[in-house]
Amino acid sequence: MEKIARICEEIHAFAGTAERTGVKLELRSIAAGQRRCRSLRDLVRKYKLYGDGLFYLPVGHWPRREKQISLDNVKWMGVTNALNAQRGRKRARRMIGEADGV
Repeated sequence: MEKIARICEEIHAFAGTAERTGVKLELRSIAAGQRRCRSLRDLVRKYKLYGDGLFYLPVGHWPRREKQISLDNVKWMGVTNALNAQRGRKRARRMIGEADGV
């Protein structure tokens, strides 16, 4: 298997905010660690999972002209919550259909 090298920026996440440290690294291999993120959404998910610390985001994924971003106000729904919400909507539709006599 061929190793893939990707240039990533080091992101410091602390107390619900994330900012770039200015350090750029070349991470090799597909599994370069738990704190390597594929996107900004992945960064938010991993921050909520692992908490404060350093994360690695590919160059170009950080929003332009932003020094820091908030990670706490981003709505994230886990798989379990999404499945429960979907079941709840189906149940509600079924109950409305029964009430209408359909």
